[in-house]
Amino acid sequence: MLTYLKIKNLPPRKKICDERGLYLTKSSTKYGKWSYRFTMLGRAREMGLGPYPEISLNEARFKREECRKMIAHGIDPLEKKHEDMRARLKSQNFRFSHVAELYMKDNEASWTAKSKHQWRATLNDYAYPHLNKKPLGKLDPVDVSCVLRPIWQTKTETASRIQQRLARVFSYAITKKLHKGPNPAEWQNNLENIFPSATTIKVVKPMKSLDYQHMPDFFAELTKIRSASSLALQFLILTAARTIEVTHCTAGEFDQRRLLWTVPAARMKARKEHQVPLSRQSLKIIKTINHNHKYLFTEANPEKPLCNNVMGKMMRTRFKEYNATVHGFRSTFRNWAAETNDYDPYAVEFCLAHQIPNKSEAAYLRTNLLSKRKVIMQDWSDYVCQQK
Repeated sequence: MLTYLKIKNLPPRKKICDERGLYLTKSSTKYGKWSYRFTMLGRAREMGLGPYPEISLNEARFKREECRKMIAHGIDPLEKKHEDMRARLKSQNFRFSHVAELYMKDNEASWTAKSKHQWRATLNDYAYPHLNKKPLGKLDPVDVSCVLRPIWQTKTETASRIQQRLARVFSYAITKKLHKGPNPAEWQNNLENIFPSATTIKVVKPMKSLDYQHMPDFFAELTKIRSASSLALQFLILTAARTIEVTHCTAGEFDQRRLLWTVPAARMKARKEHQVPLSRQSLKIIKTINHNHKYLFTEANPEKPLCNNVMGKMMRTRFKEYNATVHGFRSTFRNWAAETNDYDPYAVEFCLAHQIPNKSEAAYLRTNLLSKRKVIMQDWSDYVCQQK
């Protein structure tokens, strides 16, 4: 049986059973969700009982026993839950924002903090003002087009993402039998007849990058600044990593003996664990940091990671004359690798944590080319630090 102490010490992503079908799944050190697993007419089922710690252990056990009583009387508790929800929503004149909030609540445990913010911000700013004017069941493609039309030409990338999010929310509503369908936000055979493809009108504006020939001089100036943001930016440049991969890194991710930095899948854009070879110079940065805080790079609050925009702010204020962005340093590395050496192109792409676009090739290439990447990253670091 579970106790509050066991729950407190349960690691994230761990699912544990109390007894009689009651389970707790921790999504982080402090939060999780309760579920109840049961068999009805030979069919295994699982239903959510609410979030933890909002629902206490005793409350979860009480809910479990209520479910067991229903099963004893031949009532499927999951079907009863859905019926009650449909009746409640119908009586409340259900709107799009209601089902969107339910969808996000059910799915955001697997999202990054950035994704959670973007979902709520875009739906609140663009979708709710239009779609909440009518009951959910009466919304159609015309209503969805009213959301997208004002921004499809001017904010194409944002509009395309909103369309995908609307489609997922409506699909959720249809699955929950809160909307009869078809999906009014579906692109294929639906909105594609109203809007031009985003790829045909999207203007790609690459991040401003530094010419690799100026990198040694820039890096030498950067090392003169004694701050956590400067060290983080130095480390980012030497590893060709993305901002959040660096700002949220912890000491436990580094294997100094094998000269490897393992970035967890949760922080990677492709949601796949990524191994970064550490050069002598990048390892030296790690060793210069002498503290026991959770995150390697911190400033005012040692319990929080470095803010994602501090490196960009430093570029805009201290290095304005270079006219470059933090993310653009990845392009600097890519251009250097392409123009100065005859490296394996796949190895270069893997240094940037890019995936092979051709699925057939990806299926056969089952190596991360780590040994080749070690050579590339050390060569890059030697080039970057030559003016030091």
